[in-house]
Amino acid sequence: MSEDDQHDHGWRRFLARWVDGVAKRALWVAVALLLVSYAALHVTITKIKVNTNREKMLSADLPFRKAENRRHELFPKDVDNLALVIEGATPEDARAGALALAERLRARDDLFRNVYVPRADKFLEDRGLLYLDTDELEDLSQRLAEVQPFLGRLTGDESLRGLFDLLEQAIEADKDGTDVDLTRVVERVTEGIDAALAAEPYRLSWQALMQDEPLTRDDERQFILAQPVLDYGKLLPATSALDFVRTTADDLAKDADAGIRVRITGGLAMATQELQTVSRGAEWFGLGVFLAIGVILYAGLRSGRLVAASLITLVAGLACTAGFATIAIGHLNLVSVAFGILYIGLGIDYAIHLTLRYREGIRNGRDHGDALRRAAQDVGGSLVLCTLSTALGFYAFVPTAYSGVSELGLISGTGMFISLFLNLTLLPALLTLMPLRSVKARETREHGPLYESVTTFPVRRHRPILVASVILGLAGSMIIPRIRFDWNPLNLRDRSTESVATFDELLRTSETPPWNLDILAADAGTARATAERVKALPEVDKAIHVESFVPDDQDEKLIVIEDTALILGLDVLSPGATDAPNVADNVAAARSLREALAAYGQRTTGGTDREAAAKLASTLQRLEARTEPALFDKLSVSLLATLPANMQRLRTSLETEGFARSDLPAHLVDRWVATDGTHRVQVYAKKDLSDPDALEAFVDATRAVAPNASGSPVVMLESGRAVAGAFRQALLVAVIATGLVLLLMLRNLVDVLFVIVPLLLAAVLTAASMILLKVPFNFANVIALPLLLGIGVDDGIHMVDRARHGLGGGDVNPLQTSTARGVIFTTLTTSVSFGQLALSPHPGTASLGLLLSSGMGFLLLSTLVVIPALLAWSAKRSQETSAA
Repeated sequence: MSEDDQHDHGWRRFLARWVDGVAKRALWVAVALLLVSYAALHVTITKIKVNTNREKMLSADLPFRKAENRRHELFPKDVDNLALVIEGATPEDARAGALALAERLRARDDLFRNVYVPRADKFLEDRGLLYLDTDELEDLSQRLAEVQPFLGRLTGDESLRGLFDLLEQAIEADKDGTDVDLTRVVERVTEGIDAALAAEPYRLSWQALMQDEPLTRDDERQFILAQPVLDYGKLLPATSALDFVRTTADDLAKDADAGIRVRITGGLAMATQELQTVSRGAEWFGLGVFLAIGVILYAGLRSGRLVAASLITLVAGLACTAGFATIAIGHLNLVSVAFGILYIGLGIDYAIHLTLRYREGIRNGRDHGDALRRAAQDVGGSLVLCTLSTALGFYAFVPTAYSGVSELGLISGTGMFISLFLNLTLLPALLTLMPLRSVKARETREHGPLYESVTTFPVRRHRPILVASVILGLAGSMIIPRIRFDWNPLNLRDRSTESVATFDELLRTSETPPWNLDILAADAGTARATAERVKALPEVDKAIHVESFVPDDQDEKLIVIEDTALILGLDVLSPGATDAPNVADNVAAARSLREALAAYGQRTTGGTDREAAAKLASTLQRLEARTEPALFDKLSVSLLATLPANMQRLRTSLETEGFARSDLPAHLVDRWVATDGTHRVQVYAKKDLSDPDALEAFVDATRAVAPNASGSPVVMLESGRAVAGAFRQALLVAVIATGLVLLLMLRNLVDVLFVIVPLLLAAVLTAASMILLKVPFNFANVIALPLLLGIGVDDGIHMVDRARHGLGGGDVNPLQTSTARGVIFTTLTTSVSFGQLALSPHPGTASLGLLLSSGMGFLLLSTLVVIPALLAWSAKRSQETSAA
């Protein structure tokens, strides 16, 4: 016997003696280990925390993380905000709704640190005319001068009577139909009356009527930036704040005429809804997985006792591994929480192979003790080797910059040693406490021709199989360069959820989309210069800094504003003190307007659209027949509710004075200038950043001018690059380290290659299939790679080890042994259990399930076809060499 064989048989005998010792103290061992498992579970339940902060899953030493952290330190109000999008029947209703909601949120300082309504800032609104271009301001001044007589009439009587009188006056003043076009006003008034007669909600926007250009999507909505108080120790740290926002928004929405609608988005809201999507039905899914494993185990082991012992060992190991994570790290993150998936997929592998070999010994006539010792002797060695290689593969992720997967590697790597220990202690103890009944040795059963044909096919046709494997491997390698990593977190989330759908809409339609870049500048001069440089880039739409809030050409604009105020007369914009009309007054005004419209339609063909005028006249006639006070009250609100606020804002804007940078309020400056004097420049892209090419071009171009630029686009892009790099590094180290461990333990380079080469083939085919299916790697599915690596190595070790050290001195064809059966059922438990992830409503989880399913299929193919073919080819070469 060679020195290598003596070494191999030495530690196999040690394992047999170890298991024999466990069996003699089975009850004490089982009780002690189950108590330890329970204690570990208790520690986990009471002490473990879940860190849902995605950014902290990457090393803080990475340059982009340092830049991001510095921005957060200097401008803490921009961190972890909920973005509330408020829409109403009119822009005025949206504004009023946003201010009302913001006031209620500010009152709950236990839930919100900061609440800001950027588009309803009083300082900016009061000086709104100064932010118009000079040409735009002059056009507005001219339009206001044209309607000055009508404004005075309306503000003197802000009622239906006043509105109808104003329209009548304007219609009659337009003698030939060329002086004024009231089409838009006439159409809106008609819509309002029709809605009131039909008892439907309606609200007229006087802001929209006074604007020359159509409203943009941003004109129709308001935004609130609300910074909630968070507890990252909870799975959903923003839940309390979100619940309060939703309850308050529902209260505001009770005013049907205002049509208030509040949508919640932002990183926090999307993360919360993402976790809710992932956890939807998680309890039933977990139960389903456990039952599926039980059914498959029973089909493979054919014994309820073996199934029970295997599942108890699996659960105990899972509890102990969770306990280790709690003690060693103290928390789980959004990646390391997947250790359970990895442990179940690999831990059950150990139990299946050991129990199958034990069952095989019983079926061959051995008693319980002998069968258990022989199983430990034959399988225990490969389990030790599997543990060393798989754990080393996991530990290769520990030094990476991706701390999320680094912690996963530490937990899962240690979990493999826990699994090995329990499968060599708790499992034998349980098998001893509920052993299989010994039977007489059975004669070798003659299998049918189909069985013989299938199990000997890789042996008989090993040359074509190996040639085909080489061809497939080369073909797959040729398209692997096309593989990509999808760094966009929106693609991992359910786009039907409110937060994601709203965020996606803002990216496409908002003038200030939520993805932008921030550049930090030492002072105001540097900020100005930086803004000018980045604005010159073709990828950049605009760059904003604190001095952007100080309008240019103020002296020229103030002259126009003063002239406008003089022409209008500010008292014209103030509401008059008139008696409220009764129903009869309103009906009389409606009748008078209808008659004026009829006369107008007969004398002219220009100006206000005749069809619109005729339609309003017809609608007024129907209104005249109604006398319910409630109807006219509702109509008055529908048509005039937004008028007073618009008139007041216009009056305030006409009273504005010029101002300098020093006049800006502190609450505004604080968002752009840090306490140490650092200025912020916010840069917006010209293209839609949901396009990955546009985002990459925007980030790279901006950072070429300002390397310290930070923000969500930088974090996403650089995180993707860091994660992809970390996995490439870790997988390369894992494969090399695994190969060295296999070489050290097996002491046979050929056997090492027989384990590694089929694994690499499966990896190539899995990657190629993902490319062909157009499923990129992402932050969610990339965690499947260490699981596939671990299972691939384990299966290869079991197959090669059985061929070299099987019953009777070695089985040339391991497909005709219980080892192949074990490989099939371990693959089935993993595939069926976690292949269900592909049906998840969460796109990231679904992509993980798809990757696991395809990867397990290729691993099974490589293990059961390629490895036997390699073994047959090696055996034939040895025979030819011996014969020569």
